[in-house]
Amino acid sequence: MKVHTENMEAKNHTSVNFV
Repeated sequence: MKVHTENMEAKNHTSVNFV
């Protein structure tokens, strides 16, 4: 699930999308 991790990580900075 590596779609919008750069945008979500910059805001929430969560590693849930890197599962």
